[in-house]
Amino acid sequence: MMERDAAVRLVEEELERDYQRELSAGLDPMRMAVAHVREHELAWIVSWTSEEYLRTGNSRFMLAGNGPYLVDRVDGGLHRIGVVSAVSGAWEVDYRVRIRGQAVRTAVDELHEEVRAVAAARAPLRDREMMPPMPLAITPALPAGDLSATPQPSLPSPGGELLLRPWETADAPVLQAAYQDQAIRRWHMHHVTSPAEAREWIAASHRSWQQERDAQWAITRASDGEILGRAGLRRMDLDHGEAECAYWVLPPARGTGIAPRALATLAAWALDEAGFHRLELAHSTANEPSCRVATKSGFTLEGTRRSAHLQQDGWHDMHLHARVQGDV
Repeated sequence: MMERDAAVRLVEEELERDYQRELSAGLDPMRMAVAHVREHELAWIVSWTSEEYLRTGNSRFMLAGNGPYLVDRVDGGLHRIGVVSAVSGAWEVDYRVRIRGQAVRTAVDELHEEVRAVAAARAPLRDREMMPPMPLAITPALPAGDLSATPQPSLPSPGGELLLRPWETADAPVLQAAYQDQAIRRWHMHHVTSPAEAREWIAASHRSWQQERDAQWAITRASDGEILGRAGLRRMDLDHGEAECAYWVLPPARGTGIAPRALATLAAWALDEAGFHRLELAHSTANEPSCRVATKSGFTLEGTRRSAHLQQDGWHDMHLHARVQGDV
């Protein structure tokens, strides 16, 4: 059986490995430390935060969104769960099924049985009138299958200083380290908190290209391949030729014009080569640097969407910028 002290050592070793990975990626990480340990029949629940916060109590150094580790009490396996799952206890059922291989009956099973019983008491589904699928009244701006028919392209910037390329599994340490940056965490509601989550994010980006839903690129310096940030197209609507741009830039590359050059490169490909008609870029009205980046990238400010996005500190008004085919 795994004892408490041994579980703490395992987590401390993992935190140290993460710290060294961030150092090797050229970042300036904070050191992390175990903050609290709670006993559960399945695992030790080990919470962690920055050493600076534990030492000073200064909330500026307190982390948000860092879910605890689970150390299995039988085999010492190390697992990571999200904050919501930890607080609600939702992780336990998944853990029993996926890790321990136990059969667990849940309220969902009971609901399924009730639904089946109601359906059986009524007319068969095939005897009911079904709404037929409605044909599309327009010719799609981008025919389905056009993007996924070829591998996701790498996009050189004008002048060749930058190269936007698809993310690779080996980039996982850089991706995870990026989401420890407070500026990135502030404006992005989905965080990558472990090596496994980073690898899955990258794998999901490859699947999204094949499914023609989203596309993600690593912004790199062409001369040496160093990753400087991320640019992407989200919520791709091929029928209407629309997509939403998203980006972030790592701290060492900020203030150097990387973001507007990368976005302009992505927009030129999407509008002039891929066939999209309209690209949107939205940001909080409190995020003034993003407003400057959008303008420099050729995205016209169209207006303000009131109380349109929930951030950690509440609802934010959002500026909406757009760039369409034919814009100079």
